Amino acid sequence: MHLLTSLPAKAVTSRTISGFRLNDQKTMNERINITVLESQAYKAIFGLDKYLGGTDIDPSSKELIKIRASQINGCAFCIQMHTEQARKQGEAEQRIYALSAWRESPLFTEAERVVLAMPEEITLISVHGVLKED
Repeated sequence: MHLLTSLPAKAVTSRTISGFRLNDQKTMNERINITVLESQAYKAIFGLDKYLGGTDIDPSSKELIKIRASQINGCAFCIQMHTEQARKQGEAEQRIYALSAWRESPLFTEAERVVLAMPEEITLISVHGVLKED
C-alpha cells in the first residue's frame, strides 16, 4: 500500500512545504498529510533520513538515494524536493536524469552503484525480500 495516495489538486501558484518552496503547484497533486494519517510511518521515514545523515556516505550520494527512493515510490513532491537539494550541492543534471536507469548508465561509479542499490533493496523489500549478495 502506498501511503501517499494522490488527491485532487488545488490551484496554488506557490507555497512552502518542509522548507522547500514549490513555484508551480498547479502541476502537482495534493498529498495526504502523512504526519496526521500515519504518524508512525512518518517517524520511520525520518528515522531513515536521520540514520542516512549520520553515515559516511558523501552528501551527493545521499541525495541520489533520496531521489531514487522517491522515484520508486512515485512521489513527485519528493522527487522535486530532493532534485532541488542535489542541484544545490552541485549534482549534474545529466546524472539526475540518468538516475532511473543507473544500472545501465556510464555516469555512475561502482561505489555509487552499490549506494544506489540500497533504496531499491529497502523500498522494495516487501516485493522480493532481501537479495543475496553475488
